[in-house]
Amino acid sequence: MSSSRESRKILIESASMIRKALEAHLLAIRSLDPLPKERRQTQGIRSSLLQKIGANCCLCLANVDLKYIEAAHIVPLQLGAKTTESNLVLLCSTCHKMYDSGYMSIAAMNDIHAEWLAGTRNIPINLSKIKVPTLSAAITPPPESIRQPLENIRKVQIASKPVVAIRMAMTELKKYTKKALNTHYYR
Repeated sequence: MSSSRESRKILIESASMIRKALEAHLLAIRSLDPLPKERRQTQGIRSSLLQKIGANCCLCLANVDLKYIEAAHIVPLQLGAKTTESNLVLLCSTCHKMYDSGYMSIAAMNDIHAEWLAGTRNIPINLSKIKVPTLSAAITPPPESIRQPLENIRKVQIASKPVVAIRMAMTELKKYTKKALNTHYYR
């Protein structure tokens, strides 16, 4: 790399530095968010959950400063989920990052969420003690054969047509299942 190029590198170490570096472009970037309504609803439900339960992390049960308690979607918005109280949980930033990294399944989080809402959760979960495989479905790119159908489904989700997106996903799943049953793995 040439020295003139190296001198133009900017080291960004914090969110405030990113905001400053992008300040002229932030409005344009925000306008690209396909789910702004859902994100606004998230903040409203977060406030409601804070009033009901307090700033307690659903997983580690830590009582956290309001600045550091985050509303997390159990089923991600990108998968067509909605922002509802039954799909949101309050997590400290550490547990939120670990949950989003695949340290806990959606099914397990749903079970924990039900206990948490009922006020019966009393055993903290330390996600850092859970070993996650280095390659998981969450971080492995999809096979080439299904990338286009997934992109089509994503576009329909962005257009706020969840029923259509679910139908498309189910159709693709049926195709994939039928194909898998015809392979030697299931004979």
